[in-house]
Amino acid sequence: MKSILSLVGSIVGFISSLIILLLLTVVAGTEVLAQPCNCLTGWSYRSPMVVSNSNATPYNFFEIKDTINTQALITAGKMKADGGDIRFTDSLCNPLPYWVESGINTTTTIVWFKVYNLPAGASRTVYMYYGNSSATTTGNPKSV
Repeated sequence: MKSILSLVGSIVGFISSLIILLLLTVVAGTEVLAQPCNCLTGWSYRSPMVVSNSNATPYNFFEIKDTINTQALITAGKMKADGGDIRFTDSLCNPLPYWVESGINTTTTIVWFKVYNLPAGASRTVYMYYGNSSATTTGNPKSV
């Protein structure tokens, strides 16, 4: 009986996480060119993304999944072919843990990043930085 309750609890937790993920939305912004990157020196580009929480519950240390067209950025010479120059920060310049799940140099590159604090009914701007030819990847799936 105890193991059945544990299994039910795990399933409920998993379903709750899926529902929360579906209720969060990520809106990719337009690329900001040649703007001084206040957070990261050495990067040429950053793109803002607005992350919104439409729920009544705040989220802390929450993982966000996004799909990015890295093929266009790599083809245009704005991103390294291996994606090693991808970085994420919040609007206060705090680096955000991230990792690239799959598909570098495709139109459907899947990335995950962690948002530290997302109040109920609020939005936050997250920046994706790229365009640093000397950068190497710091993404780590264990950190997200």
